[in-house]
Amino acid sequence: MAVILAAAALVVNLVIPGPAGNAGADGMDGGDGAAGTNGVDSWDLNGNGTPDIGTEDANRDGSVNRADCAGPQGPGGINGADGIDCWDLNGNGIGDVAAEDLNGDLTVDMLDCRGAQGPQGFPGTPGGGTILASRGALSGWPLSQPCAYYQGAEVTMTVPGPGTVVVTAMVTIRIDHTSGNTDGIDLYLDVIADWCAGDGWGGGAFVDPSEPTAFYYEHVPLLEPFTVTAGTYTFYINGTGFAAGGIGDSFWLASVVAVFYPA
Repeated sequence: MAVILAAAALVVNLVIPGPAGNAGADGMDGGDGAAGTNGVDSWDLNGNGTPDIGTEDANRDGSVNRADCAGPQGPGGINGADGIDCWDLNGNGIGDVAAEDLNGDLTVDMLDCRGAQGPQGFPGTPGGGTILASRGALSGWPLSQPCAYYQGAEVTMTVPGPGTVVVTAMVTIRIDHTSGNTDGIDLYLDVIADWCAGDGWGGGAFVDPSEPTAFYYEHVPLLEPFTVTAGTYTFYINGTGFAAGGIGDSFWLASVVAVFYPA
């Protein structure tokens, strides 16, 4: 009986908890830990914290910094195979004149790589070079008095700026020597029509009275330079009969060339 009571008392003690105790006081915070030591910069090869130009300026730019931390250059890649020259139509690496000398200069080179000619572009503005105008005239324009110009033999030219126009002409004239007197014709080049005053330039021909009476055909060369500025000019062959001046005097043929030379 005593054993049973003791066992029952043990069961009661295990099943029924006692009252909770009072809470304990909070513990104290711990202090901060000690700071760690600074690391070594990547450029600081000897770890002394000081930039040493002599040993640590790896890129030789006069400064020690992160640019000196680059590693060594890696190995180069493998070179590719050589390409084919543009003139090497058959790809054999040899200049074959017969097949690859496209410009006909007996050499195979880059000049043979030109493509087909493109279309013609629009014309540009006239340059400052020489300009030429010419004209031929035919048959029998009368030399009326006191002065006449050879109609149909005049030459017109437009020049872009200052310079000189040199006019040359070969003129065939017919002199009427049917009266037996001294007959002749004077010729002049000028920018004025029907102007026979002359200025030291000119030419002409005459027939002596001792020559048989007839019509004479004479060839007279003319040349004169004209100073010009930008503009349009017409150059005339003027003529006048002198001495007896036969009524049948006339211009017969002419060839005229005018060339502009820029200043």
